[in-house]
Amino acid sequence: MEIERETVTQDPQTGNTEAVRTQEKVPSESAVSEHHAIKAGAYVWYVVGVLNVLIALRFVFLLLGAKNTGFTASLYQVTHPLIAPFAGIFSSPGSDTGYFDTASILAIAVYLLIAWGIVALIDISLRDREV
Repeated sequence: MEIERETVTQDPQTGNTEAVRTQEKVPSESAVSEHHAIKAGAYVWYVVGVLNVLIALRFVFLLLGAKNTGFTASLYQVTHPLIAPFAGIFSSPGSDTGYFDTASILAIAVYLLIAWGIVALIDISLRDREV
């Protein structure tokens, strides 16, 4: 959308006036809404991406039988609340050294689906759609 402006200036010595017309590009309301929708969606994907990376690290460490000390202990503590709703839904086959944490895989999938739904809802509510 372009807006035309006219600026009138007066020369103090001669008293002559001069009109100058300029055109400015101003973003439309729908363009601003679309920008906000894209930015909000990017924030949602970023947060879910960070959470999923942490859960994936947990999965790999459990699979490889990492000891529950230092970094892994902190990681397990941080990710436990994210995994807890999915614990026990499926059995987790394991061995003496590690096990396949199905709760972690399920959590990653569910959090991706939730993020997709939230981003779709943001897209529907903030973007100005023409029918």
